[in-house]
Amino acid sequence: PLARWHLLLRARGVGLSLGTTAQIGLIGYFATIVLPATGGQDLVRVVYASRGRTERAPDVLATVLLDRFTGLLGIAVLGVTAGAALR
Repeated sequence: PLARWHLLLRARGVGLSLGTTAQIGLIGYFATIVLPATGGQDLVRVVYASRGRTERAPDVLATVLLDRFTGLLGIAVLGVTAGAALR
């Protein structure tokens, strides 16, 4: 998932290294465990990735939402494939 998000960030022109993307992702995973809200990881990723450059916050938010959507789409395709295989 972090590599996918990194590719989406690069496509939107947000110049974060893979290491920085991984660090932000791991902080987001920690936030998911600690914070009671389900959107904590996404909020942390947007805040940390756009820290110091608020003009790129909309691009970062778009990549986080697109990352969530592609993950959901992948699970749906897997479910449909498994359902078809069980028939």
